[in-house]
Amino acid sequence: LRSLRAVGAAPGTRLACRIRPTGPLTVFRVFRPDGKRSRAHASQGKEQRLAILFLDIRGFTARTTGQLPYDVVFLLNRFFDAIVPAISGTGGSVDKYLGDGLLAVFETGNETASARAALRAVAQIGAALERFNRMLTEEGAPRLRIGVGVHLGELVLGEIGAAGHAPRTIIGETVNAASRLEAMTKEVGVEVLISDAVLEAAGIETAPLDLVTLDLRGVRAQVRALALRRATGIDALLAVPA
Repeated sequence: LRSLRAVGAAPGTRLACRIRPTGPLTVFRVFRPDGKRSRAHASQGKEQRLAILFLDIRGFTARTTGQLPYDVVFLLNRFFDAIVPAISGTGGSVDKYLGDGLLAVFETGNETASARAALRAVAQIGAALERFNRMLTEEGAPRLRIGVGVHLGELVLGEIGAAGHAPRTIIGETVNAASRLEAMTKEVGVEVLISDAVLEAAGIETAPLDLVTLDLRGVRAQVRALALRRATGIDALLAVPA
């Protein structure tokens, strides 16, 4: 009865609550147990195969120790103002900011388009970082260093959180793998690690490339990745037709 009242049903309305399926079907909950309407069906979660990118500023905590909070926030916002257009300009979007880093996803149609958009973003991030560091040098401030991990795989996209406070976000093993790739850049001594899944989806032949094989914490299978000392090093690969 509460469910019927919640949708303004006329008195005497009855619910058909018994069916005999004759084939495959998909169901989803329309009402919560408290009688309130559930979130839109589209927000309940969907699975897509997309490229994602993790980025982190290297040594940021040590760099900003002892600085005024205002100065720390000001530097971070300047950095993101410089870097994020490289992501949005290639069709990506920031899923979330993570203190001195971010997670971006490339929802640009099929996985080939997503992979190539992520690779273009890497190149543009590299160029944007060089411009930003030149500005810091002119100001007499130390340059920033970053680590970037790029991976492609199945993701779950949906609104996650308490009702009314549930931003759309992504979860899944692909997210963990991208995060671990970014963390591994420090150990490998490079700026960027790009998984072979991204390269292959982008139509780039991996056989001639010198890929490294990595054991990533929390990831079931080994990941082969292209290691780039600088993000701008991806430019040569982007010249290869898709």
